[in-house]
Amino acid sequence: MKTTYPVILREVEGGYLVDIPGFEINTFGTTQYEAIEMARDAICAAGIDKIDHNEPLPEPITHKEAKVLGGDDLVSVVDIDFDQYRSEVDNRLVRKNLTL
Repeated sequence: MKTTYPVILREVEGGYLVDIPGFEINTFGTTQYEAIEMARDAICAAGIDKIDHNEPLPEPITHKEAKVLGGDDLVSVVDIDFDQYRSEVDNRLVRKNLTL
């Protein structure tokens, strides 16, 4: 499932604190690019957890609502693909050694 979620980037010492409305989670990145990537990963992980527990995903707030919450902070939109994230996480190669 593909969707977008607005996030609020607040410049702090050493980088950007990212508030993710709806999921009520935060993340951090040293650059704007890294902050957006971390937000994408956090939203996907939280969303997959909700899906696995049969909980509804939060509806994305509007850009205008995000601007009100963010005030003077930077508001950006993060594209999310829960299906792609799940396939990437589920298909990680795990190496196991066995000695007989």
